Amino acid sequence: MISQLITRGVLSLKATVTKVVVTLRISPNVLTITSLFPTLLATYNLAQGRLIVAGLWIIASGFFDVIDGAVARAIGQNSPFGAVLDSVTDRVADALIYIGVVLYFYRTEQPLYVIVTLAALAGSLMVSYTRARAENTVVDCKVGFAERGERIVLLLLALFFNKLGAGMWILAGLSWLTTLQRVVHTHRALAAGQHRAPVEPG
Repeated sequence: MISQLITRGVLSLKATVTKVVVTLRISPNVLTITSLFPTLLATYNLAQGRLIVAGLWIIASGFFDVIDGAVARAIGQNSPFGAVLDSVTDRVADALIYIGVVLYFYRTEQPLYVIVTLAALAGSLMVSYTRARAENTVVDCKVGFAERGERIVLLLLALFFNKLGAGMWILAGLSWLTTLQRVVHTHRALAAGQHRAPVEPG
């Protein structure tokens, strides 16, 4: 019952904000770029050790990320460039968040967790790159335990429950496991004859 009320509230808020943004004629691409500003604030607060505040800014950034797609659909402006910009912005946001975590562990003199966080950052980027590269070759590669949404939820739980070190271990492990899953999926898909003309990465 409570979860249903929360879901309805979130959907209602999303619909209301979308209508306002459409009325104001704000471009979806502007919203996409704007999502980086709360991410920067999250990075700063992470570096300062204000974990809950950082988590709230990450949620705010995610809300912008959801709204831009809703606005694009509402005004019929879904475009290939918008999709690319959204993906690039997501990668930048991910990197900024992990940089904030690295700075936090560096400031608190926890070198092991600095290394683990860098491994989580690399794994996060590899999850995205593996899918992008694989989908130049196979039809679909949206598989694995730790897609971006799941990684964000795990990070927020780690922040709100003050278990950031454990969270980085989990994120690093799941990110690299997901990368491996996508490589295996691609190999099996190609072996089954599911392929398209490859495109060289730029």
